[in-house]
Order: sequence, then structure tokens, then C-alpha cells
Amino acid sequence: RVVTTYHDVTNLVLDQQRLAARLACLQAGQDALPVAAYRADSDFQVTEGNPAWHRVARRFGVTARSGGITSAAGSESDLPRTFDLLGAVPAVDRHLLTRAVAEARLSAKPQSLHHRLADADGSLHWVHHRIQALHADSTAGSDVTPTDTAQMEQPDFVGVMFPLPPWIGDGERTRRLVHIVETANDLVGEVDVVSGTITYMNPRAVTQLAGSKPLDTLAIRSLYSPEAADRFRSEIWPALCARGRWEGELQMRRADGQKVSVQHSITAESNGGRIVRLVATGHDVTARSQRDVELALRATHDELTSLANRAAVLVHLEAALARAGAAGHLVSLTLLDLDRFKDLNDELGAVVGDDILRTAADRVSRAARPGDLVGRVAGDEFIVVSEGVDDRDHALRIATMLNAAIDDADHDSGCGPGTGTRRISASGGVALSAGTDHPEAVLRDAEAALYRAKALGGGHIELFDAPMRSLQNDRVRLAEKLRSAVADGAITVHYQPSIDLRTGRVHSVEALVRWNHPERGLLAPGEFIDVADDTGMVSSLGLEVLRQACERAAAWRRRWGPEAPIMHVNLSARQIAEPGLVEEVAAVITGSGIEPAALCLELTESLLLEDAPASIAVVVALKALGVGLAIDDFGTGYSSLSYLSRLPVDVIKVDKSFVDRLQPVDGDGSVIAGAIVSLAKALRLKTIAEGVTSVEQLAELHRMGCDAAQGYYFSEPLPGDGIETYLATAFASA
Repeated sequence: RVVTTYHDVTNLVLDQQRLAARLACLQAGQDALPVAAYRADSDFQVTEGNPAWHRVARRFGVTARSGGITSAAGSESDLPRTFDLLGAVPAVDRHLLTRAVAEARLSAKPQSLHHRLADADGSLHWVHHRIQALHADSTAGSDVTPTDTAQMEQPDFVGVMFPLPPWIGDGERTRRLVHIVETANDLVGEVDVVSGTITYMNPRAVTQLAGSKPLDTLAIRSLYSPEAADRFRSEIWPALCARGRWEGELQMRRADGQKVSVQHSITAESNGGRIVRLVATGHDVTARSQRDVELALRATHDELTSLANRAAVLVHLEAALARAGAAGHLVSLTLLDLDRFKDLNDELGAVVGDDILRTAADRVSRAARPGDLVGRVAGDEFIVVSEGVDDRDHALRIATMLNAAIDDADHDSGCGPGTGTRRISASGGVALSAGTDHPEAVLRDAEAALYRAKALGGGHIELFDAPMRSLQNDRVRLAEKLRSAVADGAITVHYQPSIDLRTGRVHSVEALVRWNHPERGLLAPGEFIDVADDTGMVSSLGLEVLRQACERAAAWRRRWGPEAPIMHVNLSARQIAEPGLVEEVAAVITGSGIEPAALCLELTESLLLEDAPASIAVVVALKALGVGLAIDDFGTGYSSLSYLSRLPVDVIKVDKSFVDRLQPVDGDGSVIAGAIVSLAKALRLKTIAEGVTSVEQLAELHRMGCDAAQGYYFSEPLPGDGIETYLATAFASA
């Protein structure tokens, strides 16, 4: 049997036929529309479009994807499957499109906007764009109705667009320009020249300059400094009349009364050849101007005292010398150096030392005559340039007055109860010029006079004279010859032995530099080391001594083995401060073949206080090479025991000044020397006494437990062949 049920669907079929006919009619209408209609997904990829949209896609470019966009009529075009809508919109306009889609989704209302599309050759074209979001339950109201819903690919919104005439886009452009001006951080304003009133200010300018005042109550003069008004009459207005534009920096007054520096760009608008309107834009450059002033001040002034620095002093001195030559008067240069400032700075600390320098700078500035320039040219050196000086006596009176101002300054040590105040004094050097000298030459003359004053003791003032000039010229010539001597091999080394006081054997040998001067013969260090230090040649000189000494010590090791004496070589303060010293010493050790333990580097006690942390770092690095380290002239440099305990030192050398005063047990010299030896023993260091000349000194040193002694009692410094003979005899009689 067959059981069949029937249901009459005639009306449903008729409804479907009518709906299909309606949709076909609507689709035909959309296909005939001149406007581009499309459907897009959430990634702005157009999935369907009418023929007008196909034309848009072809003109403005498409993404390279296979397949074509299906038209409403079902025909397959030769276009890629999807069209990247955002890709055709210029970057500056894309935010307009994304914002419109977002608003359409949120409000469920159509959104309209103007934006541009870029065609294949980069030209921009304005379009009007209408967008409406699609929702899951929305089947009506879309601009495109597909015949196959399976091809919708989850559309997110629909849209239509049509081109605008070129002039339509100007309104959008104007709106954007207004938006830029209104939101800019720069100051923008417009002034009517005829009425003299401010016709416009952007919000930034209103906030900064007008505050709560209405624009029609503001006067132009109230916004600018008097200097700016003067410049407007003399400079700005003529430039506007000639060129229609002016740029520069002007001072303005803010609403709170504060003055600010503003970089201006002013443009004039004319009517019939007459300026009728000014448009000004400005950028606040107050911070930059302040930085420029600070940088200029730092370039010409000392940061600690705010006095002129060396460069500024020389520029001023050059101008003063030129004026002196024209007017027929003298210029005096007074150079003042604080006495024992380094000792005070070491004892009281850098903070107190800086305070002392500021006090001295203030006193010199107040004592200087009106018109004199006061500067600081070095750590504790002050300089005063005085014009209109009559003669030598006048220059000395000026210098004495300045020196007395410093000498009157008592300074509280700040070290606690009972320390009291410290007297500040200075030494001075004075140079005179009638305007015919170079500024550097005048400064050198003052330095030479100061050098003489310092040698005479604190508080002296010396005037540069002919004998000083002769001495200075000698130093210049000596420096030139010394430079040649280092290059030509005229530097030699003498050696002085130290004797072990327990065994009588040669303990070590100190290398001492000598110069075979072509005219003056063999020169000791005291005759040229100062010149070498002043000219910066002491580093190359010290390196040459180190090289010669290490080569000789290596030869001794090869001849006598471990019993050969240790070679002591001095390092100067300038060498310690030079970058690359450790690498240079390492290179000499390697090149000479000496064992690092056979070398001991001697450091003066005072150099460790010049820049204690930096010096200690260099000393530690030298010790890491494996060499020995000794403190020379111990007890004369006010060294800190805290520094000494932190240094990897092996030997302390007792200074000759203490050895000279050695007496039986109750003598002061014995007490000091004995204290140094006891300190060394407590720190597990060896001691060598310098400058021993008598058996009595030797006996006293032996009694207090000194390890070794060096001096003329045993041997004067000997040349290379002399020390070889001395050592050979010593080893033969050992």
C-alpha cells in the first residue's frame, strides 16, 4: 500500500515567483545605477559590487587575489575576488573611513563622509561615501541584494559612493586646515593693520597670551616687550613692506606676566599695494634660549665661581692690548695663586675647598677696579686684567691691593669644634705690556713672575722683569733641546744601589735620569725635570728611562739569576694621569724580557692625592701586572692612611729630610723615622731609607729596624758601566 499526504503550496510558489521577479527588478535597477554600490566584510574587503563598482575597482587598483568579484547578476568579472577598500584610500584619509564604519556599527544609522581615492598614477579624486552597517537579523535596506546568499561571506557593511567635482573637496580641506590651526601647539594670530585690533587668536595663543581677557580689549603692545616694539619699527615693518615676510625671535608677555622668547614668522597681506593684515605664527623657544645662554656662559665663564675663564680672559686681553697700543697706556696682568691650597683641599675636603675658591673669587672681584676683568684660569689661580696703568709702581699697587683682599679672608674650616678658621693668602705675578705683545706671551710672563713669587714663599708679589725674561727664554730653549734629546737618544740612566741592612747585600737599584746636554754636559734631573713636566715631555722621558732600566735589569737576571737586584723606576704624577700608562708599562716589560717581579715602580706620595680614586685605580692595574710598588718620599705629602691601606704597596721609602735629622734615641728625626718604620711593619711593608751619608745614620736606622738604606755612604748614582762593575764586585765578595 502507498500512503500519500498532500499540501496545497500554490500561494507559496506564487509568492516566491513574485519575490524573485521583484528582486530581479531591483537588481537590474542597481546594475543600471551610475553610483558604485558594494558589500564589504569586517576587514574592508569588498566581496560584491555592481557594475559601477567594478569600474571604480579597475580605476583605483585592486589587490592581487585569484578569482573575480561576483556581480549581482551572477556574471564573473576578470577582477580579483576581493577589493581592498582601505588600500585605495590615502593614508591621511583612512581614519575618516574607519571612524565612519565604527560609528555606523554603533549607531545603526547610515554615515556620510567625503574622502579621496588614489588612482593608478597617484592622482587623488574626491568621492562622497555613504555607509550602513549590516546586522545578523537585517535583510532589508542594503544597497546590494545578492541572488545567492551563500556568496555573502559574512558581509559587515554596505556602501555607495559617487565622485564629487574637484571644488567640492575644498570645504573638507578647509575644515582640516582650521582643525590643524585650532589644535596646534604653536601660537597663531591675525591683526587688522588699519584698526590695529587683534581679529583672531587660536586657542593656544589665547591661553598663553590673553588669558581671560576678550580679544577686542587686547592691545598689541601689551603682548610684547618694549624692545620688540622698537624692533618692529626699525626692522620688522621695513622687511614686511619690502618682502611681505619676516622671521625672527621676539620677547612676549604671557597672561601671567612672565616674559617668554617666541620664534616668529610674520606674513603681510596687501590690498592695492597697502598692507592691511598681518598673520603671525610663533613657537615658544624660551627653554632653548635659556639653554643657549647657559651654553654661551659655560663657554666663557668658570662654572664654580662664574668668573671669566681662560679663553674669555685671552679674548679680553687681546682687545685691551689693542686699545693700549692706540692710546699709549699700559695693560697689567695680575696672576694670583692661593698659598697651600692643595694642602687645605686635601685636609678639609673638596667641598670646603670649593667654598674657599668662591670666597677668594668674591673678594678679588670686589677689590678690582671698575672696568677690570677678573677671571679664573686654573684650579686656584685668579687673573685680573687692568687697563690704563701708568707704570710699574702703579701695577704693583694694583696687585698688592688684590692680594691683600685675599689675605684678609679667614675661612671657617667646617671640621667641627676646635678647628677654628684658616687664613687664606696668595702669591702674585705681574706682567706689563704697552700693547705690542701677544696675549699668550703676556700670560706666560705673569706665570714666570708667579713662579718666582711662589719660590720665595707665601704672600710674595713679583713683577716680571728682564732677568725673568732671560730665565724664561732659557727655559724655552731648554725645552726645545730636551725634545730633541729624547728623540736622539741623549737621555741616559744612572743607577744608585740600596743595601739590605741585615745581610749587607745589594737589595735593589734605583734608576735616575740624566741628560747629556751638548753644551752644559751631564745634567741632573733637578735642572730639567720641571721643564719636562711643564711642557708635557715628562711622560715620554719617563717611558725612555723605564725602557733602558728594564733592559739592563733583564740582563742582570740572565747573569746573576734570582739574586740580581730589583730595579726601581720612578713614575711621575703626569704619567699616572696619562691614559694608556698600564698598557705602555706592560709593553716595556714584554719587550725587555724582564720578569715583572724584578721591577718596582716608585710613586710619589703626593700624586696619589691629586685625584685619589683615579690614581688608586691606575696603581691597582699596575700591581696586577706583577710588579712591585713603592711610595717615595714618604711623610712629605700629607697622605691619608686610609689611602695607604687601600693601595697594594710593597715598599715605603723614608724621605731624606728625616734621615738628615737622625740623632740618638731622643732626636725628633729619629722619632719620625722610627714612626714610619713602625707603621710600615704594622702594614707588613718593607722600608728603604734615602740619603744615608754617615755611619751614625746607618746605625740608627739599623737600630729602629729599617730594612734597607740608599745614599752616598754606599755609592753615588753610577752610569751603566759603573753599576755593572759595582754589582760584579758586590757579588764576588758576597
